[in-house]
Amino acid sequence: MVWGRMTVYDPRFIRRIEGTMDQHLYKEILREDLYETIEEYEMDITRVIFQHDGDPKHTAKSERKWLNEQPFDVLD
Repeated sequence: MVWGRMTVYDPRFIRRIEGTMDQHLYKEILREDLYETIEEYEMDITRVIFQHDGDPKHTAKSERKWLNEQPFDVLD
């Protein structure tokens, strides 16, 4: 399995996932790779709009809580 990112700049990052991704691994990826992307492109984090699909691991209570605590917007 792979996880990728897409920005207004380019869709060039892909992370290989060993095994099954669950909500905990997904949150780890967001903490590391999402913030790394924001820093790499020197984005204003308050202007970032994050989008993900409705997969259950993306909408778990712990994920929603974490995302709501971030300074960027999350697209419904």
